[in-house]
Amino acid sequence: MHAYQSPNQFGAEGVDHFNISADSQSQLGRVFCPGYHKTLNYPHIGKFASVHNLWHWLKYKPTDDRFRKMSYRQMRTLIEQEQPATAFVPNFKVIIGHATYIKLMSDPELIRQIKNSGGHKVPLSYYYPRKCKTRVINGYASVMVPIASHIIDCVVSGRTPDFEHLADHPSRADLYGLEGFIRSRYSRDQQQQFGL
Repeated sequence: MHAYQSPNQFGAEGVDHFNISADSQSQLGRVFCPGYHKTLNYPHIGKFASVHNLWHWLKYKPTDDRFRKMSYRQMRTLIEQEQPATAFVPNFKVIIGHATYIKLMSDPELIRQIKNSGGHKVPLSYYYPRKCKTRVINGYASVMVPIASHIIDCVVSGRTPDFEHLADHPSRADLYGLEGFIRSRYSRDQQQQFGL
């Protein structure tokens, strides 16, 4: 079992961990949250209002460009009303890892905070249900905690993150992890435009 699966075994946020959540007490925890609104320009596929927007754009089929700019509430409404089919996305964690790193690299102050922290605080991801004092792990914890841990380790040691260890199809991890996604969603003619 990974440490992030037992968030109640940790002390107060900021002491031994930070919380990847919109409700985090730290700026770093809020920025690592996939829903944090900071536009990112992902190579080959363009701009998204947040990592969560990219997440939804990838996961639902057919690919819907409305997901690029919507608020979280608008995305939930669209999903509830239209009930699009979900699809397996090859190397999903690799793509989300790159997107998170792209987002962080656009803010030198955050990079400085990570370097100054020395990587001593464990990333967790949890919330408190209404009228409850018990921490419950967020649904995106299994994706975001390993990504945050890797990015922090790399930034502290001065390396560029390589998310290949998160790949479920390493042979299709080219194009910032997009190769498998492009092959599964685009026609052969369109794939050639990506150099595939």
